[in-house]
Amino acid sequence: MTNRVVQVALPLSQNKAVFDYHCEKDVNVGDFVKVSFRGKECIGIIWSKNPTLLDQTKIKRVSEVISTYSLKAEQITFIQFFVYYNMSRLGAVLKMLISNINFLKDDDKSIENYKFNLPELNQIQQNAFNNLAQHLDQYQVSLLDGVTGSGKTEVYCHIIQKILTKDSTSQVLVLMPEIMLTNQFLSRFKQRFGIEPNVWHSSVSKKNKNNLWNFVIKGKARLIIGTRSSLFLPFKNLKLIILDEEHDLSYKQEEGIIYHARDMAIALSYYNKNPIILCSATPSIETLYNLQIKKYHKKCSLTKRYADNVMPHISIVDMSKAKLNPSKWISNKLQEKVSYVLKQKQQAMLFLNRKGYAPIILCKFCGYKEQCNNCQSFLVTYKTKNKLICHHCGYQKDIDNTCTNCLQSGSQINCGPGVERIAEEVAKLWPNARTLIVTRESTQQKQAIDVLRKILNREVDIIIGTQILSKGLHFPSLSLVGVVDADIGLIGVDLRAMERTYQLLQQVSGRAGREVKGETVIQTYYPNNKILQSLKANNLEEFYRSEIEIRNLVKMPPFAKLTSIIISSKDQAKLDTTVQNIAKHIPNAKNVKILGPAPSPIALLRGRYRYRFLVKSNPNIKVQSFIEKWLSNIKIPSNIRLKIDVDPYNFL
Repeated sequence: MTNRVVQVALPLSQNKAVFDYHCEKDVNVGDFVKVSFRGKECIGIIWSKNPTLLDQTKIKRVSEVISTYSLKAEQITFIQFFVYYNMSRLGAVLKMLISNINFLKDDDKSIENYKFNLPELNQIQQNAFNNLAQHLDQYQVSLLDGVTGSGKTEVYCHIIQKILTKDSTSQVLVLMPEIMLTNQFLSRFKQRFGIEPNVWHSSVSKKNKNNLWNFVIKGKARLIIGTRSSLFLPFKNLKLIILDEEHDLSYKQEEGIIYHARDMAIALSYYNKNPIILCSATPSIETLYNLQIKKYHKKCSLTKRYADNVMPHISIVDMSKAKLNPSKWISNKLQEKVSYVLKQKQQAMLFLNRKGYAPIILCKFCGYKEQCNNCQSFLVTYKTKNKLICHHCGYQKDIDNTCTNCLQSGSQINCGPGVERIAEEVAKLWPNARTLIVTRESTQQKQAIDVLRKILNREVDIIIGTQILSKGLHFPSLSLVGVVDADIGLIGVDLRAMERTYQLLQQVSGRAGREVKGETVIQTYYPNNKILQSLKANNLEEFYRSEIEIRNLVKMPPFAKLTSIIISSKDQAKLDTTVQNIAKHIPNAKNVKILGPAPSPIALLRGRYRYRFLVKSNPNIKVQSFIEKWLSNIKIPSNIRLKIDVDPYNFL
């Protein structure tokens, strides 16, 4: 048999990831192989066949062809698109796909069979199902929206059932933004589908990930629930993607390989020619706009809560008239509501999107605010840990009540509340109430299970927490939500500040009254703000209409495309020189505008000084080609880090 020259893609962090090897066996693009690379055995993928006959004495031989494992052509095309669109390195992306995977030559797992036990849909849900169930054999992007508690999950579970029963080899991926959401869905999944679910997220053990990866590529795992990295599982016969809470910012990966899982899930569906259903009670502006211009195919709405439960009544407390003691944060009205709920043996939630005890510690003599040594940011007080902590880099120091600037002892005062401070106030107001602080740190894998168990088993009377509580969770006994400070997100440094705040407050409000009568109390110093008035009137359409008009007026996404280029270094002088050199080489192009260079809003982060260019372009421009041309002839020093974020969501 004639030796063949093949190009093998390897999971490497370096720029080059594809190398020539010669292979004695007949192989196909997508086949997995073992090769020697720099003295080590490495698993790679046949990326292409080289028609040019090379001198085979100068290239290495493929050690082994793993004949039972292969990526589909659609998956390779998706990866190639992913690398191009996000301006990522191919090898780094492949590390997400095959790093630390051990192939199982034999396993006794059979293809999953389900025992469906799905509840009957009401008429509104049935109408949505009938609409979504059309054309499930082709690519289409649909939005399933509806008020919180309307039963969107039940609708898409029926769609999943239809897919799984139509074809015994079909696979379905359900994407969730948070580990905590996957945990709450597990018990519901088992009830609805009769078996334990396949779960993929960062806290799954290496062994279990390896097993699931193998079961997915062999087609033996048919329904997978996962966070954003599950997009890179090697599906054998993917037929449907469900993307729950599609608006959630957790789908945007900010570190390492930067990408938005929602947008990449849509691309994966496109290349696989399968449908994708986006679900949310507060859809993103991009999604609504894409429906408006018919880039997406259909919208199905659930306008009422399930089982005739009503939406929570929303009332607004004007804190400028509340006349609270400066060290108190819970208004008299909210206190009355919490007391009533406790008497009724129901649960209350107090929401504040600030971790720790206080966001700033201030010297009352010189006015100095304690800052991080590594970042241009203030330290947050954590009274329970007796620490001052930086939320950006993790730097911490003991609380000693001595000002770093003027060295005065006993001079420091805490300014503003965090969830710990609210818990302290709650303990004084309701000393017999059982409380629980819920933050992202307390809702990782094992902790999340314990947190959910306590709340669902009524072992908690008052839940105090941050934005993790807005993530689509279902608490049957929760009748009151109190938003302690609704003003935190009303003013932001980026274009999505208003949208984020609306979504956050709408979602957290929607935790109340799902199975009991519910109410939401919002505390604010800006009671006439259009976001709060839209929430009170439950008028999502009016808010989005207004926001779209503003975006169009200033030509910001979705009416323009943004790409952020962050250049950073520990050496500020060399950074300044490099940034000016990059600025000199900006090419001319129509419909592309470069803003900057300018110091990033957080100009010092984790010990690195930071500058930013913001590339603003027409939505139809292939900005990746422009940026590649711009940077290709510029030598970036080794101590300079350059990060490209296509479609940025974080502008700090």
